[in-house]
Amino acid sequence: SINLNRPVNGVLQRFSWELFELDLSPLDELTFWIEASDNDGYNGRKTSRSQEIVLTVPSLVDYFESLNDKEEEVDTDLESISESFKEMSETYEQFEESLKQDPEINYENQRQLEDAVNKQEEVQKKIDELNKKFEEIKKELSDNNLLSEETQKAYDELKKLMEEIDDPGLREALEKLRENIQQLSPEQLRRAMEDVEFNEEDYKKRIERTIELFKQLKLMSDMEKLAKSFEDQARQEQELAENPSSNKETENKRKEDLEQIEKLKDAIDDLSENTSDKTKQPVSEFQNEAKEDLEKQIEDKIKEWLEEQQNQDSESDSERNGQQQPQQN
Repeated sequence: SINLNRPVNGVLQRFSWELFELDLSPLDELTFWIEASDNDGYNGRKTSRSQEIVLTVPSLVDYFESLNDKEEEVDTDLESISESFKEMSETYEQFEESLKQDPEINYENQRQLEDAVNKQEEVQKKIDELNKKFEEIKKELSDNNLLSEETQKAYDELKKLMEEIDDPGLREALEKLRENIQQLSPEQLRRAMEDVEFNEEDYKKRIERTIELFKQLKLMSDMEKLAKSFEDQARQEQELAENPSSNKETENKRKEDLEQIEKLKDAIDDLSENTSDKTKQPVSEFQNEAKEDLEKQIEDKIKEWLEEQQNQDSESDSERNGQQQPQQN
């Protein structure tokens, strides 16, 4: 049992329960309840007990599914950053075009430059938010020791690349141009605009490189997660064989296994989303082998279920026949 802190001035105190000490495995169930006793020394202490609460550890398949949702958010955010950067570039190009048509600085081209600066600031905010999300995913994977050292290093490399996307060069070049545009000579203006264009192209390359590396990393990560899910599925099968339960529990467990296998099949199909020309062939081979393995598991489970049903039917027939035999005097 665990002793909880007493309420202070009628306010319950927060309690953190470090469940990792219990070394729980996927699909393990943890049942707990809370007991409270009064301090009635005259009539004797009385204890009340809460209802039992059951926590079920998610299967690796379900856990990786939720993790995949977070990674998909990062992927979407990267595409959004790329699109926002494209809009910023188009706004800046409009500013350049207006200067070519009329070299005199006026309200319209100043507004266009201001819009470009604001859009670049929006990109910066999105990158900051993206880095926070990615750091959470990286920390979660690292804390749970779910991926290989090689993949962890790839995550570190990508994290560094994400932090470098928002190099201050472009922002500083744009702000310098905005603040001094009225005082710049034609030659100074030309050099300032070239500085912006150089940093803009470099910024674009970093975004494209980050998106490409993220897709490669996600593919590597997904294949590792699938391999671990297969291992966990085999572990559950072994436990079920070594610790047979009631017919009802066994049937429920088998249904859960089939659901997990269907989710694995979907995850295998999703691997194609992050393939490139270089990885298409090995990924396709992995998908085919994995699907064959899953189909074999499904066939085996159905066969086991049918055999159990036949055995149960035979036992029921034997019992009925025994009951129908006439008694001898």
